[in-house]
Amino acid sequence: MHKTLTVLMVVCFYNAAFADEIKLYKSGTALTFNEDMHCMNNDTALSVIGKVQMCTASTKIKLDGLMAQHKLEMDALKKKLGLTEKMYTDIISEKDNTIDKIQLETLEQIASYQSTWWKYGIAVAVGIIVGSGIAVGAIYLTE
Repeated sequence: MHKTLTVLMVVCFYNAAFADEIKLYKSGTALTFNEDMHCMNNDTALSVIGKVQMCTASTKIKLDGLMAQHKLEMDALKKKLGLTEKMYTDIISEKDNTIDKIQLETLEQIASYQSTWWKYGIAVAVGIIVGSGIAVGAIYLTE
């Protein structure tokens, strides 16, 4: 038993004396695979590699989710833009139709004024002539 205990102690001291330096990493410290991975034991290195692979996979899943969400938002904005464009096109079309109606009504009113203008002009001229004739006749008859 004494020999076994001595051999065990020699092996432990030998491992402690000639073991590589142990590095402690704080959370958030970046690892460089060239320098730091060869200092790790197999289990730690595999754990770090697994976390890196999991981080890559989760980042891809998050990126795919964000891209899908972005596509849905873009589709919704395109539909909203199309509806807004249609609404403004309808408003402009209605405005143009109203302006056309107002212009036609105005032209019709101006045309009716022009057609009655000469009638009023003739009536005034005839009135002046008749009035002058009556005035002249009244002057000669009273003399």
